[in-house]
Amino acid sequence: EAAWRAAQTLSDDHDLLQVYLDQTWDASVLEQDAQSIVFDGPKLTSLPLPLRRHLVQRAVETLRPGLESSYATLERGAAFLGDPSRTVQVDLTGGLRLVREGARVYVAASRSDLPAVQWPQMPTDANAVQITSVVDVALSSGWHFSAETWPSAAEARDQAEQNGDPLQVWLDAETLPESLELRVLRPGDRFEPLGMAGHSQKLSDFFVNAKLPQRARRRWPLLCSGATVIWVPGYRPAHPFRLTPASQKVLHFAVSPPETDSV
Repeated sequence: EAAWRAAQTLSDDHDLLQVYLDQTWDASVLEQDAQSIVFDGPKLTSLPLPLRRHLVQRAVETLRPGLESSYATLERGAAFLGDPSRTVQVDLTGGLRLVREGARVYVAASRSDLPAVQWPQMPTDANAVQITSVVDVALSSGWHFSAETWPSAAEARDQAEQNGDPLQVWLDAETLPESLELRVLRPGDRFEPLGMAGHSQKLSDFFVNAKLPQRARRRWPLLCSGATVIWVPGYRPAHPFRLTPASQKVLHFAVSPPETDSV
């Protein structure tokens, strides 16, 4: 009878743990597909070690059904999840690894398997795209780049001053070169960020300082004219093309994320 009561208690505790684990999983997983699972890193750091261990175990079982994880593997993964200052990558089992990029923690087979839908990216087979005053360009994973003439310079200045979205920008059309294109990073590209009049830096260094993950840089869309980088979407425009009180003609550029289904 005592053994039966102990077994019943353990069973009830296990059921309670599963409910708690399900809730934590739903709150911590940002994205999931057959190749990878993406955790919200900051949400994991304050979780108890045993719970982090169970999250690692579920992630491995989800991506590698039937594969058992050793206690050492689960401890290694749980320690990684709980300490953002640790190395950016740690091996698990079955060819899986944990990779940290900013606030995201991925469980996947390799860096090449990591999803990139959270960033605007040029299609892998795309060459430079010519940009006119009115255009809509399809990027990868449902992202879009658009351009349009803004009807009022005064309104554009107000919008630019109040704008908190780095994925859109208003620029002085009269200072822009006639030929514009959307392209990827090229060796030697330099950039004169807004606020650094007369000073430029390598765009590769700018990305490093901005802490943009390396795998996102190669196909990041750039509004350019030849070798001149005019706008880095998500960050800043180049200083020479900014709006000023004298601006009379304005072009508005925007990068839009994929549409999500409303609930």
